[in-house]
Amino acid sequence: MKIQKIFNTTIEEIESRKFNILIAISIGNKWFLSKENLEEYLRWALKHTKNKVLFLIADKIQIINYNVRNRSSKKYNLRRALREGQKIKEIVEDITSELTNEQREKIEILRWSDYEAKDKFYSKILPVIKKEFETTNLFKRDILNL
Repeated sequence: MKIQKIFNTTIEEIESRKFNILIAISIGNKWFLSKENLEEYLRWALKHTKNKVLFLIADKIQIINYNVRNRSSKKYNLRRALREGQKIKEIVEDITSELTNEQREKIEILRWSDYEAKDKFYSKILPVIKKEFETTNLFKRDILNL
């Protein structure tokens, strides 16, 4: 695996295992549907992480893209996003089942709804963002124009 871009760190810091690694998986990116690609990414992450590797499967929020890009119902798009997220989770679980216990202990796999439930910052900031959306026209316009 080759690092193409680095933000707010250096190659040396990465290679010295200074940080825990987050692997954020967009279910709209077909690269993540390959077991081989995910396994390569995970092995790289285990080699370079400080202590933990978090797989965050951004499935539930993919519904926004599905709603914009096709004419299916929101209910159908949500089911589709969750189904794709489950497929990716199963691939990652299959990969991790082949690892040592020590390696498996370093890995956490979360889907978006798990993240929503666990992340304290998310639960604090979401009501603030919703209020701003409802009360600030400029913010609402900017969000709707994304």
